[in-house]
Amino acid sequence: MTAATLSRGQKVAADVSALLRARNPLIWIVTKEEARVEGFIAEAAKSAKYVTNAWDIAQGVTGLDGKKDPRFQDADPASTLNTLRTLADKQGTERGVWIMRDLPIWLQGPGAALNLRTLRNLVRYLPGVPRDRAQAIIVLSPNGDVPAELTNHATVIDWPLPDRSEI
Repeated sequence: MTAATLSRGQKVAADVSALLRARNPLIWIVTKEEARVEGFIAEAAKSAKYVTNAWDIAQGVTGLDGKKDPRFQDADPASTLNTLRTLADKQGTERGVWIMRDLPIWLQGPGAALNLRTLRNLVRYLPGVPRDRAQAIIVLSPNGDVPAELTNHATVIDWPLPDRSEI
């Protein structure tokens, strides 16, 4: 497909793939269409040679097939982020994209300090991980309200609604 025949979603997915190849550690995607966007992210990750996983507070970490990842003990956000850092340090870990579905709510309010600091530490650390086990976090959010502590670390993408070719 040429650039002229790509849908809006495919063009943004190509941008996400380029950001992953450039080793951007934190991508904040604004969308209300979680499932549709996850499909595009999976394609973008695959083209950049990353394995896609997802996290939400109800299931914890799963593959996109919904199967629970046994490397993660619970669904707690800080615990999950700490395990991601441990995996990035481990020889033999595959390159990973981690779609964080429910993270924005855990980064707000007085109780969010631990999660914010853990995420900031992680995204500062990830660019130094060897390329063969690079990791990236993609936060899905219905709004672009990135916490001030993360604004210098996050690349924000406002995902477009589907165009005629996607519909």
